[in-house]
Amino acid sequence: MQPFSPISEFVARVPPFVKVLVLVGAVSFVAIFAFNVAVGTVLGYSIFALLCGSHLFMHGSHADHPGHKTTGPEQQEDLRAAELKRDRTEHHTGC
Repeated sequence: MQPFSPISEFVARVPPFVKVLVLVGAVSFVAIFAFNVAVGTVLGYSIFALLCGSHLFMHGSHADHPGHKTTGPEQQEDLRAAELKRDRTEHHTGC
């Protein structure tokens, strides 16, 4: 039996985007107070970092474009075969 750890369970349930927000906030805090970087500069780079990060999260589920689902290797082969068959029939029916 594994010991119950509410902290590790809570950290596992925190969405990745929140983790990135906390990281950007911590880096911003250190930049402003430890390295005396201007607040406007930190805000500009923080917004840019958040835009890039949100773009990565937005496209994170697009690993398999047929159907936009994550599938196993066997299902991927089936999808590819079905797509090839569909392409061949569409090509020949137009003649």
